[in-house]
Amino acid sequence: MLGPLWDLRSLPSELHWLCQTSHDDSPHTSADGGLRTDQQNRLLKDVDRRRLAVTDCLQLFGYDGDEAIPHQDSLVQALDRQLGKCDACITEYYKAKRRMVDRLRHDYHEEEVDLLVALFDKRDFTRIKRGLDNASQTLQAVDPSLRGRNALEDVLQF
Repeated sequence: MLGPLWDLRSLPSELHWLCQTSHDDSPHTSADGGLRTDQQNRLLKDVDRRRLAVTDCLQLFGYDGDEAIPHQDSLVQALDRQLGKCDACITEYYKAKRRMVDRLRHDYHEEEVDLLVALFDKRDFTRIKRGLDNASQTLQAVDPSLRGRNALEDVLQF
């Protein structure tokens, strides 16, 4: 279970785990704006592997005990950073999470899966609330004529 977490943590910090963006400021595109076929196939396979690693790591939240806490905390911090990078990462996170839950429902008792889903949802609500609180504080500190999405670029994390 920790192997995928170590793999993800070893990736370059600017690499998005859940979408096709390889750098925070630059998607993989060719000069004509499209992706080259061989590059696209390689990129999509890499993204799929990273998404699978993320969903495998999410299962760490199903473990209790002192030895799991540092790994869970590390994953929470990393996910917060990743989900704060771009809207595509957020969308792909929820899609991947849904697929993982469906897979778990096939392999485990419904009650066990529901408990794990509740943990995921609580974590997501905490992250979203923190992002909204940060956005509110930022907007209150900005001149009303300058308020808008651009004023929130550095604090939005959903």
